[in-house]
Amino acid sequence: MSNVWLNDDKAKHVSTFHINYSSKHNYQINLSTKLRLLENEFLKHSSQLGHINCSLSNNLAFVGLQGMSFENSALTDIAPKELMQLRYELFEAIKNSNETTNGIIETSNVYLFKSIIKKYLKLYDEWLIQLKNSLSDQELNEDEKETVKHFLSEIQILDLVKVKTKLPDGNSVSSLLMSPLHPLRLSWFLQLIELFDDWYQKTTDYQVHLDEWSHLEEFFLGSLSPEINPLVYVEPSTFKNYDYAGELSFGWAIYLDNSESSNYESLVPVTQQLKHYFRTLFNITTDNYVETDISKKLVVRHIKNFLIQHPYTDKLVVNLFNVGDAAIFSDSFVEIGKNPDYTDIKFEVRIFIGGDSIIEHGKALKNLLNPETNISEEAELFSQPFRKCVSSY
Repeated sequence: MSNVWLNDDKAKHVSTFHINYSSKHNYQINLSTKLRLLENEFLKHSSQLGHINCSLSNNLAFVGLQGMSFENSALTDIAPKELMQLRYELFEAIKNSNETTNGIIETSNVYLFKSIIKKYLKLYDEWLIQLKNSLSDQELNEDEKETVKHFLSEIQILDLVKVKTKLPDGNSVSSLLMSPLHPLRLSWFLQLIELFDDWYQKTTDYQVHLDEWSHLEEFFLGSLSPEINPLVYVEPSTFKNYDYAGELSFGWAIYLDNSESSNYESLVPVTQQLKHYFRTLFNITTDNYVETDISKKLVVRHIKNFLIQHPYTDKLVVNLFNVGDAAIFSDSFVEIGKNPDYTDIKFEVRIFIGGDSIIEHGKALKNLLNPETNISEEAELFSQPFRKCVSSY
């Protein structure tokens, strides 16, 4: 069986999609079931514009969502018919991209839809320009202009998910998620496809570039992150500001209510803790994290540069402040351990957290010390105190 969800009859935290292109190209895609449910809800309403209200349990063992409802927007009735038709065709094509008609954009061949995506985005842009220009239309009275302003503010919330949940202390917290089906996300995917086409054509036209192609491939396998995100969303009904906090997972951006974040005093912005907290509640595994602030490659480079400059160092002390699960640092230490020049280097990690911490910090480092959770020879070295020493406070 190929191009199907595996064991889809069982409720679970992570959904697995299997696709087999050939004996050499056999893949499994693992993603959060909760995010998949949200995307399915958008696809189910392919003939409507709107957003989703979602209630998320703060119990990590809870499977699925506590509540979810699609809220149809009044913009559905005034949007150009051709635009709505293209939206319907695109969403239906994504759903029908597998045999069981329950595909999502992460499991579909987006390359096949690039022409319809381009037309959809073009009409969407023209519609927005038309609405904006109507504000300066002298024939409209003040009431009509206010209606247009309301529609323009309503556009902000389209294809977003409003998530409400509880913090460990019982206080409420909310966020907005930008889905992969949002026009800005579709625009990003389209840009990647067109860039790939351009580079591929140039590579085939000039054979010397063939040796360099392997270095270019990684750009299209997650190294590039969306850079066309609005910095702030304003919820039309409450006028709350939601600030861009980074990527929740592949294709999903997260925006956090800055009024809630300002209630905390911390060594670093609490938004990073909240982003990690939402990742945990959505059961997003570390291999699906998209880090735009810091990367393993960056950490490894800085540590190696330090060790090169201090060749007689036998122990490196690393101070981490409100570091979250520290997965990037854990992976970085393992990566450095692969280099025979650094096998005798010991690491002492000190973790500092504020009194308002809302998550467990340094979990990945604790796992690194546990021989039962290590899956590589380099990682296993950290669980042997006479070879490596990782301490957390």
